[in-house]
Amino acid sequence: MEFVFSARFGEMESLLPAVLASAYNAAEAAIGEPRRRVNISLAQLLHASSNLLGYVAQEDLAALALIRADTLAAESGDELTRAAIKGSYSWLLAKNGMYDDSAAYAERAATEIEPRLSTATPRHVAIWGELLCYAAFAASRTGDYRQARQYLRLCESAERQLDYDYATRPEASNVFGRTSAASFGVVNEMAADQPREAIKLAVGSDGGNGVPPVLRSRRLINYAHAQVHNQENTEAVSTLRQACSLAPEFIGHVPLAHALTNELLTRRGKQRLDGLASVAEHIGVPI
Repeated sequence: MEFVFSARFGEMESLLPAVLASAYNAAEAAIGEPRRRVNISLAQLLHASSNLLGYVAQEDLAALALIRADTLAAESGDELTRAAIKGSYSWLLAKNGMYDDSAAYAERAATEIEPRLSTATPRHVAIWGELLCYAAFAASRTGDYRQARQYLRLCESAERQLDYDYATRPEASNVFGRTSAASFGVVNEMAADQPREAIKLAVGSDGGNGVPPVLRSRRLINYAHAQVHNQENTEAVSTLRQACSLAPEFIGHVPLAHALTNELLTRRGKQRLDGLASVAEHIGVPI
């Protein structure tokens, strides 16, 4: 799963078909409890595949992978794996502009697994927290910024329970923690036209080298959004360059990175923006 955390999509694309085929063969050969465990692993691999497909704009195939993953998880009686899959389905709904459905879906899934924080496992808390982040994102897209903040306040309670050992999480998409919650907060404050609040959240949300590169890169893209809004053009270019260096394959799949680069290109006539051309070339924005 480190391929997802590092946004090494090329490696995932080359390795996943063989790994999935092997998992399917193992599931067919197994019976009883061994088959249940293999099916859970297969569901998690399909979940990882759906994330890859979603990032490369193959949403229909991503949805099919999630449906198959959910069926396997349901047959295996693994409610946490199902909840994680539902989080990714909420993300797909949002990518397709179905924000009301996305928010309702994520909120319902989070309610179904709401943990007792004093006794819940880190995995349970991380899946719940990520569902709340998706609900917050979708709510902010509908203009319900207050509701989004309420979800994110719950996220603050959840992230305090985690040790940020991302590499041991079986869910390829789950990067929930302080950095991700704050990053969704940046998105909400920008949508609410509160760029100063967004910058406060962005500045204080970098968890350091332990945070997966894909999450650090996304945080920086959101930070650059606030900087562009504030006419901090040179700083925004520097931030985007950092995002490129952290997750080179990831940033080109983020529409916001393209939009920000295009906007900065229109400002080059008024200000010298060293490094912007290299960002544009990296992500495929025409100069």
